[in-house]
Amino acid sequence: MALLLVVSAGQQTVNPPKAVVSLDPPWYRLLEKDNVSLKCLPEGYSTQWWHNGSLISSQSSSYFIKSARVNDSGEYQCQTSSTLHSDPVQLEVHIGWVLLQAVWQVFLKGEMIELRCHAWKSRPLHKVSYFQDDRRKKFSHHNTIFHIPKATGQHNGSYFCRGLIGNRNESSGSLNIYIQGERCAALESPGPLCVEPCTHTGE
Repeated sequence: MALLLVVSAGQQTVNPPKAVVSLDPPWYRLLEKDNVSLKCLPEGYSTQWWHNGSLISSQSSSYFIKSARVNDSGEYQCQTSSTLHSDPVQLEVHIGWVLLQAVWQVFLKGEMIELRCHAWKSRPLHKVSYFQDDRRKKFSHHNTIFHIPKATGQHNGSYFCRGLIGNRNESSGSLNIYIQGERCAALESPGPLCVEPCTHTGE
């Protein structure tokens, strides 16, 4: 009986890890003309990439998007010879002067939230304000990232930013931020991402 158990254990197979798509820079929301590099981790041979379910002819562990366009938006997945198919990562390419960027849209309680006010073609932004539900939360003369050290339910809401590009006063569109497990009572129309279970949408 002992011999049979040893043989049975020796026949067990270990499933390969699931690939993960990483973004560099890490923001999943882009403006047209931005560059972004997608990396398939862990790196391996014969990397395959998919965009909205269609195979992209790329064998490199990195997929570089130069001067992004709106039609580059969508879901990206990858797989190598030593990994399983990755979960999809959403990329959004927007048209405008200013965009509020985030690493993802849904955060876990206790996580740090980072928001970035980004101008088209990375033009300098001055006198930047960040707003949550139309209330100003931060102002800086020079553009800096808005840090929220630990996410809680009170951080559910609609965010946007505003700043000067030269003499032009430009505002971004709004971005709803959700905290996992919270019902987002502050939002006028709470979405399904507010209610458990929910997962990160940007990674």
